[in-house]
Amino acid sequence: MSELSKGVVDVAQTEGILTELRQTFDHLDYRAVNAVLPVLQSARRIVCAGVGREGLTCRAFCMRLMHLGYDSHWVWDDTAPALSEGDVFFFTCGSGQIAHLLTIASLAKDTGATVVCVTGVPNSDAARLADHVVFIPASVYKGSGDLVPTVQPMCTLWETASWILLDAIVYGLHERDNIGYAEMAARHRNYE
Repeated sequence: MSELSKGVVDVAQTEGILTELRQTFDHLDYRAVNAVLPVLQSARRIVCAGVGREGLTCRAFCMRLMHLGYDSHWVWDDTAPALSEGDVFFFTCGSGQIAHLLTIASLAKDTGATVVCVTGVPNSDAARLADHVVFIPASVYKGSGDLVPTVQPMCTLWETASWILLDAIVYGLHERDNIGYAEMAARHRNYE
């Protein structure tokens, strides 16, 4: 960041953020991402979880899955159903060490559900619990290793990258399932 742009919002900041995101996606393992698509497509139901800002990205993903016609639920909603074989537990855990997410993932695995984890630490406890792991190589809270560095606070880069990645997964499912945008919009809440 140049001294001229320090303390102001201008194109230098946005370009810096976009550069970090490009570097992150240049190092993403797209085979791991694409391996998750058929898992989601074949799921009887999908229960999603995450916490904090990264949880917001996962909750938005859960909503889009519903718009695509998947039986998707947010883990902490009172209407979230039981899991069993044929279901998917999908969670984001940037640091790979969020204790209550690890507990829930372990319980989900015990039901026979397939566990999918999106994380910033590929050798974490969360990754070891998962049947499928997508590693986002961006600076993340409590993360270490070969991660794209950032000038943004805390794990903002990882959170932003996770939002984009989850939207890309939605786009991939939309194309695979041949679901039109009008069909998705018809599933949007119509009482607001």
